[in-house]
Amino acid sequence: MGTKETMVTAPIVVWAWDHVFLGSHRQRASLYAGLAATWVLLAWILSLAPRSASVGFGLEGVSPWAYLMTQAGVIAHYLRLAFVPWPLALDYDWPIARSLADVLVPAMIVASLVAATIWGLIRRAPWSFAGVCVFLILAPTSSVVPIVTEVAADHRMYLPLAAIVASTVLAAAWFVQRFHLPAARGEPFGVAAMVVVGLGALTYARNAEFSSQERVYAKDVAMGAFNARARSNLASVFIDQGRLAEAEPLLREAIRLKSNYADAYANLGVAYVVEGRSQDAIPLFERAVALAPGRPTFWRNYGETLASVGRFADAARVLRNALASSPDDPNLLESLAWILATAPDASVRDGKAAVNLAQRAAQLSGEPPANVLDTLAAAYAENRQFADAIATAERALAQARDEGQTELTQQLELRLDLYRHGQPYREPQK
Repeated sequence: MGTKETMVTAPIVVWAWDHVFLGSHRQRASLYAGLAATWVLLAWILSLAPRSASVGFGLEGVSPWAYLMTQAGVIAHYLRLAFVPWPLALDYDWPIARSLADVLVPAMIVASLVAATIWGLIRRAPWSFAGVCVFLILAPTSSVVPIVTEVAADHRMYLPLAAIVASTVLAAAWFVQRFHLPAARGEPFGVAAMVVVGLGALTYARNAEFSSQERVYAKDVAMGAFNARARSNLASVFIDQGRLAEAEPLLREAIRLKSNYADAYANLGVAYVVEGRSQDAIPLFERAVALAPGRPTFWRNYGETLASVGRFADAARVLRNALASSPDDPNLLESLAWILATAPDASVRDGKAAVNLAQRAAQLSGEPPANVLDTLAAAYAENRQFADAIATAERALAQARDEGQTELTQQLELRLDLYRHGQPYREPQK
C-alpha cells in the first residue's frame, strides 16, 4: 500500500479469487479484515502525499463523467497494445472526451467486457478472474477520479497485462485441444519463435527511440497531433542545445494547442532570454507564474529577467512573493540575496537581509556551489563584512577553477579585487 496506490483494489482481488475458486468466504473473514485494514494505511499516506495538484474531482474542469468517458477510449487503446504493441508513446496527453459520441465504439467494447466479467464472476466462471484483475487494477486510474497530468500511460498496463497474457495462452491451448487441431511436432515452437522475433524487433526499435531525450520527445510529437506537452518538452531540449530556431515554432504551437499551458510560456521566455530578447520574455514569464504560481523556477526566471533589464525593485518584489510560498527554495533565496546585495539602486539594497538569505541558501544547498558562495560573498561585502566576503569569495573562486567555470572564475577575480579594496560589488545600471 505504501508503494502503489493501485493496491487499493488488492483486497477485492483476493476476495474475487476465493469466490471463484474456493466458493467459501466465512473461513477467511479474518484475512479479509486484515487486508481491508491496509486501506487505513493507504488513506494516511495519501493525506500526506502531494497529490491534490494532479488527482482529484473537478481538476482543470474535468468532471468524473468526462474522465470516465475518456477512459473508455484509453482502455480500448491499452487492450489493442496488449496484442499489437506498436506504436508506443511516453506521453500521450490524451484529449478529454466531451460527449459519449466521441467514444461510442470503444465504450461499447469496454462495457461489454465489464458486463461479461461481472456475469462470469456471479457464475464463478474461472475465466472471469482474468477480467476482474484487469479492470480492478485499472480502476483507480481509469474510472471516475481524474488524473489530469497523465490521462493515459502505458505503464498502467504492466500489471494487468499479466492477466491478459495468461488468459490468452490458456485460451489458445483450450482451442487447440477442444477442436483437436493437428500440429506438426515442432510447430508450437516455431510459432513461439516468430512471436519472440517480432516482439524483439519492436523492443529493439523502441529502445533506439529512448537513446536520447530528443528522440523520445520527437516520437511523442509525431504520435500526438494535439500534444502540447510533448512539443514543449522537445523545445526545451532544443533550447539546451542552442537550437532556438527549432524551439520557437514548437512552443508557439504548444501555446496554440493549450492556451493555459504554463510550461510552454516559461520555455518560450527562456528561449527569448537566450536570444537576448529579455523584454519580450517578461510577459511570457508573467503569464507562466499566473498560470502556475507554485513553480519556483518560473518565479526565479521572471525575477532574474526583470533584473537583467534594470527593473531591480520589481525583481525583488517578484522573488519575495515567490518565497512566501516556497521559503526553503535555495535558488529563490540566492536570486533575491544577489539583488539585495548588488542592485545599483540604494533603495533596493539591504545588506543584512541579503546575508541572511544567502546563508540560508548555502545551508539548504548542502555543499554550496560556487555561485551561491559568490552571492554570499557579495552579501557580506554589502553588509561591510569584508573579511568574510574575501574568505568566501576565495573559496568560491577555488571551486569555480576546479570545476572549469571560466566565466564565473573571471567574474570572481574582479569581485575579489573589489572586496580586498573595501568596496562592494554593484550590478551595472541598465
